[in-house]
Amino acid sequence: MRITVLLTIIGGLCLILTGVAFYLGTGTSSITALIPAFIGGPLLMCGLVAMNPKALKVAIHVAAVLVLLAAVGSSRVFIKWVDLSNAARSAQLITLTICVTLLTAYILSFIKARRSA
Repeated sequence: MRITVLLTIIGGLCLILTGVAFYLGTGTSSITALIPAFIGGPLLMCGLVAMNPKALKVAIHVAAVLVLLAAVGSSRVFIKWVDLSNAARSAQLITLTICVTLLTAYILSFIKARRSA
């Protein structure tokens, strides 16, 4: 299995766990605490689809677009820092870290694939 597929699956699971943990851990019924899980679900699906070699390129490119959008959305933590609770800051920083890590892995994978083609 390619490392990007494995990272996609692990990243999706981590985001799902982050969303559920912050939703349950904050004791509020705010659906926004589940946003990392809403990102992680489709990301996990991309990873599972990418296990099929015929769907690998499309699934990883979809995952890359998804994490790029999530990273841009999560980066607003720096703009809204003062207005956010500690839990919201933490959830957004965790989401941002996972997404930037995955995006970096995807870009390096795309460069490697391009050079070997």
